[in-house]
Amino acid sequence: MRRILRLVCVGAGAVLVGALSGCSTVLFSDNGAAERSAAVEREALIDAAAAVSRTKWPAPDDASWQSRIAHLGSEHVSKSDAVEVYLASLASLGEAGTRYDLVLADAGEHLKAADGLARAAANAANSVRPVMADVSIVEDAIGDLRYTRDIYVECLKTLAKEGEPAPAGNVRALKSQFDDAIKALGDVADELADRVADDRTETFAGPPQRDRLNGSL
Repeated sequence: MRRILRLVCVGAGAVLVGALSGCSTVLFSDNGAAERSAAVEREALIDAAAAVSRTKWPAPDDASWQSRIAHLGSEHVSKSDAVEVYLASLASLGEAGTRYDLVLADAGEHLKAADGLARAAANAANSVRPVMADVSIVEDAIGDLRYTRDIYVECLKTLAKEGEPAPAGNVRALKSQFDDAIKALGDVADELADRVADDRTETFAGPPQRDRLNGSL
């Protein structure tokens, strides 16, 4: 999202200006409860993002899998590699005809995880002092969710080609559900980034501390 990228640049610039000008920003200096609350919310955000990114197939940059799949010369595990590994693991769980239901069940768990992340990100946006790292956590999870969506869709298409029941309408419906989840996460990431930008604007626009000015000339 271009708006978030702009906010990242603005935030990084603000930090640099503050550091060069010798400004001092005190976060929750007299409010340990607020600090603990923010830490709990950030931990919840990290855990929720990890749930979204967790999969039952090898990641694109999983080096250990690169030595176990056919395309040894590739830099990354391809989507077709991931689909093959995932469907093979499902086949080992029972009859081949059940793989469609297993894919839908796993996809449903991912959609629940995405909803949980959206709630955690919304809580972080309303916390005492969110930071840009919180936005990055959500953005990374969004990227993983897009990849996950593509894997599930490709799995269902592969099952259809192999003669297993995977109606095209259901495939489109699943993709639409993931698209909605991705949009929801994008919206809350924008909200979180806006809150970070607002906090930084208030921090750096505030009056300089008198003790910083004394003896500076």
